[in-house]
Amino acid sequence: MNSELEQALRVIEKGNVEEGLAHLHSLEEKADHQTKYDLAALYQELGRSDRARPLVEELLTYYR
Repeated sequence: MNSELEQALRVIEKGNVEEGLAHLHSLEEKADHQTKYDLAALYQELGRSDRARPLVEELLTYYR
């Protein structure tokens, strides 16, 4: 997993959920495909399928 993703996850685990989610959101724009996949998986684990779905749809569009 990308170190920036791990850092955001640590922030969330420490109880700063909004700050961590904001950091994850900021990573979406500059992320490569692997990072977007990892982001989608992390969002799903966090129960944020609303954030995961667009990333998965983008990847599906590219890799179909």
